[in-house]
Amino acid sequence: MKLKLIVAAAAAMMAVSLVTTAQDWKLVAFDDAQLTFADGGRVVRNPVAASVWALESYPDVRHAVEGWYPHRSRSLRYVFNCSEGTYAVAQWILHQGALGHGDAVWADRATAPVFTPVRAGDSQAALLAAACSGTALAQHGPGGRAN
Repeated sequence: MKLKLIVAAAAAMMAVSLVTTAQDWKLVAFDDAQLTFADGGRVVRNPVAASVWALESYPDVRHAVEGWYPHRSRSLRYVFNCSEGTYAVAQWILHQGALGHGDAVWADRATAPVFTPVRAGDSQAALLAAACSGTALAQHGPGGRAN
């Protein structure tokens, strides 16, 4: 199973890099439920905070609200308070297909982003590391081992 997941992640990275050549997508976290990429080319940092675009891709269709906005991937602009270890989603685009493919199902931005603590093992922890310190090593999600 682990080998299949690694092969799928490698194929996904190749597909993302072919589609989004102007961006610098790095696989930062994965588990059975999603692949999470950070765009190293669109990281903005200051001494306290950082912002990064992420792409989350899923094996199955998900809904933003029960029955609404079916999507297989989403692009999100995360804002991190690096010193406090918190994050907020500032902007999002839900994509019909996996890996950011297909029509945009819903796109919007937060008018007053709400910051939430980052939990160890969640994909946001890997994104915080990528955004705040430049670390972009692929990590398993909750309950998994780091590579």
